[in-house]
Amino acid sequence: MVIPELMPDEVPIYLEYDRCDVILINPFVIHRSSPNKSDRCRWSLDLRYQTTGQNTGRTVHPDFVVRSRVAPDRLVIEPTKNVQHNKSIGN
Repeated sequence: MVIPELMPDEVPIYLEYDRCDVILINPFVIHRSSPNKSDRCRWSLDLRYQTTGQNTGRTVHPDFVVRSRVAPDRLVIEPTKNVQHNKSIGN
């Protein structure tokens, strides 16, 4: 969560990207997009890699395992199970 009062008084940097570009940033970059004023859907994918069991830092998005040699019993194979997990913890 970004707390505006704690942000440095700096002018934002606007970057333009072309369709199909890939943007790689670290998790500490405060970022956003401009409103989509087109009649087309704009997609965004947030992919993360981290060690199994490491805290994601995002309580509204609990961790789930999609690949593991060490703990194959923790794999989330059916997306609906993750949805049920989210509902059970109040998300």
